[in-house]
Amino acid sequence: MKDFFLYLVISLLLTSCRFDSESTAGRNTASFQSQDGSGKECFSSAIKRDSIWVKLDFSSEEVTGILIYNFHEKDRNKGTLQGGLKGDTLLASYTFHSEGVVSVREVAFLVKGDQLIEGFGEMEMKENRQVFKEKGEIDFSQGIAFKKIDCKAYKTNFTLE
Repeated sequence: MKDFFLYLVISLLLTSCRFDSESTAGRNTASFQSQDGSGKECFSSAIKRDSIWVKLDFSSEEVTGILIYNFHEKDRNKGTLQGGLKGDTLLASYTFHSEGVVSVREVAFLVKGDQLIEGFGEMEMKENRQVFKEKGEIDFSQGIAFKKIDCKAYKTNFTLE
């Protein structure tokens, strides 16, 4: 009986986390446009002494932006984002510089009101970049939450230099 409930819970979790065009096609993406009409939105998160900034441009089909991880007493990861929005989920390629090396990895964000929530999942290497092994298993429940901020107030944080 325990096994039955365990399988039931796992099945429900996997079903609720499905990431495909059918489950997201009906969602409204228009609410992700900025108040000033530019399509640019900025978000930040602070965890203890670490800070993370994201600037996204939703003005076209392709979402582009800048993502900067500023870890306390560690090298900064900073780079560009390029991807697409399906419903309320942004899946993008993050090309970044860290410790003098250029790397590429896939990132996922759930756009939820005035928040972005970074998703995590098992990764694998494909064509010299890290990608999610199973896009349908990206977990946003334990992800980093970012709050919307005024892009102009944090302009100096969004440079790649």
